[in-house]
Amino acid sequence: MISVSEIAGNFGAGFIPNSWNPARYNTIGDALTPGALGLAYHTVKNVVQEFLPDRSSRSRKSRGRCSTQHHSLSMLQKLRVSCTRR
Repeated sequence: MISVSEIAGNFGAGFIPNSWNPARYNTIGDALTPGALGLAYHTVKNVVQEFLPDRSSRSRKSRGRCSTQHHSLSMLQKLRVSCTRR
C-alpha cells in the first residue's frame, strides 16, 4: 500500500526549509532533491527491516530455551528435594 503521508512528508520537508533560501537556491529542483533522498532512505530502510532476519526473535528463542532449561532444572531440584525427604 502506498503511504501518501510518507511521500507528502518527505517532499514537504524538502520544500519548507527551502522557502527561506535566496531566490537562486529556491527552485523546485532544489526542493525536490532532499524529498527524493528522504523517500529513498525510508524505502531502503523499510526493505531492510522487512527482508533481513529478525535478530530480536533469535534472542527471544534463546531466552525461551534458557527459561525452559531453568524450569527443568528447578523441577529436577524439586524432585531431588522430595526424594531426599522420603
